[in-house]
Amino acid sequence: VFYAMDDAVAENSMQITLPEFVEEQHIAIENDYRNKMIRISLSKQAQDMISAKYFYENPIKVNLYTNSVKMDEDSGVVTIVFGFETVFEYETKFEKKNGNSCLNVQLVMPKEKYEKIIVLDAGHGGTDAGYTIMGEDESQQLCEDELAYAVVDAAGKRLEKDGIKVYYTRQEETNPTEEARVELANE
Repeated sequence: VFYAMDDAVAENSMQITLPEFVEEQHIAIENDYRNKMIRISLSKQAQDMISAKYFYENPIKVNLYTNSVKMDEDSGVVTIVFGFETVFEYETKFEKKNGNSCLNVQLVMPKEKYEKIIVLDAGHGGTDAGYTIMGEDESQQLCEDELAYAVVDAAGKRLEKDGIKVYYTRQEETNPTEEARVELANE
């Protein structure tokens, strides 16, 4: 077991104890909100010193409900993936104490962290290109999914500059279900 429930940790939090040589810049956190996952990765520099085995000897302390936890050790990077039933944001605190580095991660609901939130839906995507217009040359075409994504991307960047948190139903060539799009907006 590489993680353990611990009531001494704040509610909806996790505490990751690492060797003292691990610095904050060795840690990357990715919020994969569309899949309701948070990934915590140790960079190659830290990975050269410790492996996934470290976490079996020094379990991550958690006080939260997660519907899945897994650890990957691919490409020389240890990644711990926490899956949830809802969308979360997080706040972190990195500190050195008792001869160790410590990363504290507090999960928060998006509305607790951001005053203004908007979900943008680019529509179509993946195998659903939507309406397509062919140019004079067969290699030139304009697809509705690409145009929709370009508009949503530009709008999102503008909104973020104005201090609004933006979530996207898709940011790659995928086609989320209508239910998944609505669920993200509602959460």
